[in-house]
Amino acid sequence: MPNGLKMILVVIASLIAGGITLAIIEAIGHALFNHNIAFIFAALGLGIAGFVGGAIAAVLSKRREPAYVVGALLAGLSLINVFSFSHPIWFVPVAFALLAIGVWFAGSRFRNLGA
Repeated sequence: MPNGLKMILVVIASLIAGGITLAIIEAIGHALFNHNIAFIFAALGLGIAGFVGGAIAAVLSKRREPAYVVGALLAGLSLINVFSFSHPIWFVPVAFALLAIGVWFAGSRFRNLGA
């Protein structure tokens, strides 16, 4: 399989895994808590999704760059959500900082674990 195609498939699979992680954490937050605490779960979920998606991308590709691509795509998709309805003023900087930390940690720690 050509290397470029492999990287695209790695990014797609990692983005799906990160998206599913985020959806599960947000669903738990919305099911168990009120409006304000649910936003805490959403921010934490974005950071964890960045970590999960970034780790999968780094392990499968043995490189850190695909993890950063996954993080950028998660950030872009999350911006669509942010502009769709109102969020607390603290949400955007906290959520995107957690996303950046999660992706950076995954990309720097897991790139040497690939098969």
